[in-house]
Amino acid sequence: MAQDIQHIEMRPVQAIHAAELQPQAQDEQKQQSAEERRAVRKIVSSLNEMVHSSGVKISFSVDASLKKTIIKVIDVETQKVIRQIPSEEVLKVSQNIQSMMGLLYDGTA
Repeated sequence: MAQDIQHIEMRPVQAIHAAELQPQAQDEQKQQSAEERRAVRKIVSSLNEMVHSSGVKISFSVDASLKKTIIKVIDVETQKVIRQIPSEEVLKVSQNIQSMMGLLYDGTA
């Protein structure tokens, strides 16, 4: 078996630093992110149109600070929120947790 091993020539490889690739990766990520947002907006719009005929309206939004999707089911006649996912209480708890995490990290830096 030792006779089957062939000599492999080792050549130096030019190092590619992560910093050199970072701007390109960020640009690609931003482009994908923008495309995804457009696709989601289009889907949400078509879903809203389909549901509107049933007497309720479904509203999709994103909380910018928490980066969480919020879904509201709204009565078309009264414009009252029938159901919200996640609830306002859960959103407030999430915001409080995030602010406490910020304090913890800011205090240790």
